[in-house]
Amino acid sequence: MASDGATSSSARHGVEALVYSLFAVMVILVFRFFSDGDASAFITLGSAIQTLAFLMLFVKMQRTGSAGGISVKSLQMSALTLMLRLSCTCVYNGYLPEDTTGQHVYQLCELVSLILCLTLLARMHTTYKASCNKEGDSCAVRWMIIAAFVVGFLAHGRLNYRRHANVFWMSALWLEGFAMVPQIWMMAHNGETDAYTGHWVGCSFISRLVAAAFWMSVYEEFDYKVSWNYPGYSVCLAYVLQVLLGCDFMWHYAKMMMSRVHSSMSAGVSFSV
Repeated sequence: MASDGATSSSARHGVEALVYSLFAVMVILVFRFFSDGDASAFITLGSAIQTLAFLMLFVKMQRTGSAGGISVKSLQMSALTLMLRLSCTCVYNGYLPEDTTGQHVYQLCELVSLILCLTLLARMHTTYKASCNKEGDSCAVRWMIIAAFVVGFLAHGRLNYRRHANVFWMSALWLEGFAMVPQIWMMAHNGETDAYTGHWVGCSFISRLVAAAFWMSVYEEFDYKVSWNYPGYSVCLAYVLQVLLGCDFMWHYAKMMMSRVHSSMSAGVSFSV
């Protein structure tokens, strides 16, 4: 049994290494041939890492044949986030990277993320419905969605000429942060999560750090046509929220992994994460 577990763990690590390696090669090629090195390329990089996060979930479902440990509500809010942002960035250029990757590459990453997210949701409502934990996925998200749209309406920027596009972008930014809450809630109540799900949230956390590094450095640009830069402060606050939620998950995930390692060592069984 221990041998079977080690073989399974070895195979999983091999798949993870392959996915990460292919992703690294693609990122290097894209930024070598499609980027002019502008700092706004961080937005595209963050979006690409988010695509990797959803890809890890897709790999999880393919290899395990299960949707256990994944919050449907988190994916639903992520899908809404991507749709709102794409409706803005595919038509208007106010929030696009000034880097040349903002012409097509950035939108492509967002579109692929949306396709993966919708595919995962479709499978969780059909093929893998029996493995979904509806009881554990009980976080109330209605008020978070409403709050995101309220903030988007009241504190949106002016980087686009159309008001609705500015509202959609700011609402998507706050929704992106709130989307992490149901997954953290589910993990806290279930007391466990698997490695692939950990990779998903970990990659999502890194993508937010990368995007935050750019947007928080240029927040002053949001004061266009406003007397007080409340849109810029809203952006900073949204990213602070995202980073704090990501740190909270990573802390609980690390404690969980250490607990598993300790239990496995006490039982005399090899363990790897």
